[in-house]
Amino acid sequence: MKIAFEPILSSDGKLYAVECLTRAYGKKGEKLNNTELFFKTANGETLNEILNYQLNVIEKNHHFFLNKKIRVSINLNYKSIGFIDPETLRKFNELEMLCLEIDVHDMLFLSDNGIEFLNSLNNEIWLDDLDANEEYPHLNLIKNIKSIKIDKYSFWRDFSNKNSVYELTKKYTSKDLNVIFEGVEKNEQFHTLEKKRLLFGQGYLFKEICEDTLKDLTVLLSTTPHHGG
Repeated sequence: MKIAFEPILSSDGKLYAVECLTRAYGKKGEKLNNTELFFKTANGETLNEILNYQLNVIEKNHHFFLNKKIRVSINLNYKSIGFIDPETLRKFNELEMLCLEIDVHDMLFLSDNGIEFLNSLNNEIWLDDLDANEEYPHLNLIKNIKSIKIDKYSFWRDFSNKNSVYELTKKYTSKDLNVIFEGVEKNEQFHTLEKKRLLFGQGYLFKEICEDTLKDLTVLLSTTPHHGG
């Protein structure tokens, strides 16, 4: 396994956050289907191992995120919540720049204990993969939601409707939520976000814009001993 970071840029052109992602590879170095492996096949125990792998890397390099004032987010799958131990909880509490991403579809599977657990944390919660055209009445179940991320497929598919983009942004910012638009991979997408003055965008296109910071982070990771690579 290897760690990758996908940049999230704010409208002022600064690196606001990075999403920490784990990439799995086969014995011959071929890239595996991570969505299938991590979100459809893996059980809670395996997902918790991946979570701890990411947390260990972030903890060892947390001074970088603190000094640069860059948030770092990781995905927290509902299956792994039951396997979180005191040591993992300690890391959640101590890593100031850590944000936890919950897939909005996982909300349907969260038990009362899972919701109570999320509400006991001090970390920012980000809801991931919201459909631009759907309503989510259960968002108020979790008290510390600070950002929502619009799924790239639904968003860019419907981007021609200018009013829907404005209304979508207003709907969430009026609730004091940051709106992060995923899937910025082309210059025209970036310029569209700029033109509409949307606050946050996420995508690998920003690797070029944030090249120096990401390069520093990559170098730091290459000198950090961790398992799984």
